[in-house]
Amino acid sequence: MKAQTRQMKRTKGPKTPKSPEIPVNTTPSNKKGDQLALMGSYGLIVVAVGTIGMGLYFAILNSIQACSKNPADWTTLLSMILLATVSVLVARSIFWLSFFGPVMLGSRMGAWQSSEQLCRNAIKLPAFLSRGTSWASVSLVQSLVNRGEYSDAMQAAEEEWQRTGEDVRQAQNLGPLCVATGIASQVQEDLKESLKWNERAIQCLNNAVEELSKPKTGLMAKALSPQSGEWLGQVRTQLSIAHFNIATIYFQKMDYRRAKENFKKAVEVASQAPDFPQKSDILKISKDQLARLKHA
Repeated sequence: MKAQTRQMKRTKGPKTPKSPEIPVNTTPSNKKGDQLALMGSYGLIVVAVGTIGMGLYFAILNSIQACSKNPADWTTLLSMILLATVSVLVARSIFWLSFFGPVMLGSRMGAWQSSEQLCRNAIKLPAFLSRGTSWASVSLVQSLVNRGEYSDAMQAAEEEWQRTGEDVRQAQNLGPLCVATGIASQVQEDLKESLKWNERAIQCLNNAVEELSKPKTGLMAKALSPQSGEWLGQVRTQLSIAHFNIATIYFQKMDYRRAKENFKKAVEVASQAPDFPQKSDILKISKDQLARLKHA
């Protein structure tokens, strides 16, 4: 019996680590918040339409008068062309804000129904939004994951990846989207899909870290430098979660070498990230597993 017990101790492997549990939001959408978000969206759309309408009307009217003069008033004509261009750009920015602002408001007020609806509408209008639609897909996917709608979240994420997955400018948005989708896949016990999304997340987030760590040049870049520090912290938070999720997947596959590598990266990146809810769990579990996998 003693020999058998010693043999069992030798063959017993490390305990399988568990990812932090994801709470599912079952609270109904805040009706008052839904109304405020939708009213704000419609109001800003009216302002955007009014801005471009009045700007173009004034520019066209004065351009006709400038061209009818003999000789033509080229100074006025050029000024009106500039006015029309500015009107279009300002209206486009307001139109983008008519989705982004109410989505953020709805998210803060727990009005997930209006937020998800506005995100779905924004995704259909990439040509009219000045900053693309990846932010809308991130908000939509995160909201769906929080509500336990994992299949819908994975579908929305895949559609966004097909649209902008190759655009390095969207890396900062696509990183959190991939992390959330990887978590949704892992909850559904689709480890292959989860591994794919977490690897995509690491690719995007590393690109974002590289971009945010570059020395700031130019007046606008220097003005946004403090905010870049906050963004870098958020990116590192997401990156540590992605490495931890990959480590747990490789561990379940009994690929201890890759699991060890990713647990190390999770500890390294999480130590550089600001405090976040899962930080203590990630550091504790990762360090425990590294101690068990010391000779792997």
